[in-house]
Amino acid sequence: MEKSEIAKKIMIDEDSIFTRLVEKASSVFKLDKKGNIVWMFPQDKLNDKEKISIVLLAQHLAAKIDLVENPTISNSAIAEKLGVSSMSVGARIAELRDQGVAQQEKVGSHQVIIHGVEKILEKIISRIQN
Repeated sequence: MEKSEIAKKIMIDEDSIFTRLVEKASSVFKLDKKGNIVWMFPQDKLNDKEKISIVLLAQHLAAKIDLVENPTISNSAIAEKLGVSSMSVGARIAELRDQGVAQQEKVGSHQVIIHGVEKILEKIISRIQN
């Protein structure tokens, strides 16, 4: 088996995942010119962990298109955006790290793991379409 064949079978295709995520995310949220989330449905349909996943993904996408400088976001900034406590965010972030959805960049600051967030996004889309 050639190296290229092995690579194609074994390596994560992040570009493909990213393309799918952008398509799916556009039905859940949009970004304004400052990189803030504009929800496409009432937030009360989501639990805090799902909302935090969306904030992490939105931060990553906003950085990709130069709306914000950094793809990472602090727990306190997430808490402020969602109107929840930093302690609640910290607990949910720990769960998201365990699930492979978020990674800690430095103490109190996290970033989405692109190939980890897709299942949560699919679950959200399924729920809001029903």
